[in-house]
Amino acid sequence: MTASIESASPSSFSSTMVKVMFRLGSVGTGLVAIVATLLYAKQESLLYFPEIGGIPRRPASNPRGYRSPSEYNIPFETHMIKCEDG
Repeated sequence: MTASIESASPSSFSSTMVKVMFRLGSVGTGLVAIVATLLYAKQESLLYFPEIGGIPRRPASNPRGYRSPSEYNIPFETHMIKCEDG
């Protein structure tokens, strides 16, 4: 009995690599399309956060000890910056 050893030809290797690269490209393109679709659908909620996780919007709404440095006798200055839009 004669044992024959089949060697992979360079053309079969390159065609396999082309198939693998095509699949990776297809999966990558699909993932990019999904992320782009999600960003488009959620763009309004990503632009403005009226409240983040229940954190109060004004210092007066904070719990005691978190309203002002004066609660801990820390010297500070209050500065108001006037903007064009009010």
